[in-house]
Amino acid sequence: MEKYIKKLKRRIALIRAWLIITVLFISNQQFNFIGTRLTPANHDVASFQLGLILGIEILAVATMMRYIKALKGTTSIESLYNQEHDERLQLIRQKSGMPMLMITSTLFLVAGVIAGYFNATVFLTLVIAGILQLSIGALIKLFYMKTY
Repeated sequence: MEKYIKKLKRRIALIRAWLIITVLFISNQQFNFIGTRLTPANHDVASFQLGLILGIEILAVATMMRYIKALKGTTSIESLYNQEHDERLQLIRQKSGMPMLMITSTLFLVAGVIAGYFNATVFLTLVIAGILQLSIGALIKLFYMKTY
């Protein structure tokens, strides 16, 4: 269990680093602290980028709070550990291709945010592809949860 506690603390540290980086990024985009000429392709892209990054930040904060809450009690750590290592859920994740699907979808979204600085069409294409991939993966996962 000590390994799992260290793993949770490492996850919390990574989430905090991500939050700091994204807050700095959003602040620079909104207030232009560092005078860069790199601006999003148009205003709609900038607004969507901001919303996408804020949505990811909200999910990261919720996950971090769940980990911090779990670290406060041994029963909550054990239940989180059991939930993450449940063999049935692991089989469902493998059947739905979830580990690789999450990685590629995340890369699509990150590439879309970066591409938004250069071309709005590429931005929309990558973001829509990432969201569709995540949606299809979630539907497949729900299907397998009902059948297994």
